[in-house]
Amino acid sequence: MAERLRNAEQVLCIVNNRRHARALYQAIADWPGARHLTTLMCARHRGKVLDEIRKDLKSGRPCRLVSTSLIEAGVDVDFPLVLRAEAGLDSIAQAAGRCNREGRFSASDSEVLVFAVANADWKPLSELKQFAQAAQAIFRDHGDDLLAPDAIRAYFLVPSCINH
Repeated sequence: MAERLRNAEQVLCIVNNRRHARALYQAIADWPGARHLTTLMCARHRGKVLDEIRKDLKSGRPCRLVSTSLIEAGVDVDFPLVLRAEAGLDSIAQAAGRCNREGRFSASDSEVLVFAVANADWKPLSELKQFAQAAQAIFRDHGDDLLAPDAIRAYFLVPSCINH
């Protein structure tokens, strides 16, 4: 994953835990535009880092951001490439909202990729693992358009509620 981050000028990588974020950041820290965001940072520091990120993105400078899921809600950034560790479809949709958010890139230059982690230390927490497994089923059945209304309905459908 670190190699993939090094090979992209502007990329956002969202992972499921702070240890993974820190390890990935440390692997790319010496590359231009390398940044890291987690909830362990105080709000003022996160705000400062986000301001720098937005300036780099707008100016076209390198920006390689490794973050936890905190970036998925209420953070206005626009990357051409978003990498998301396996998660629930709702988290993946939120991550996708950080890709070509402003329509500055062509569709062929905008990409959201979901990846499985090989290291057991970086796997999703047990409660998140169920959401990731449900998302995998949607990938199999709705791979052509994961955010289509049918795919979203299928993801949120709870079998125990069908008969009620």
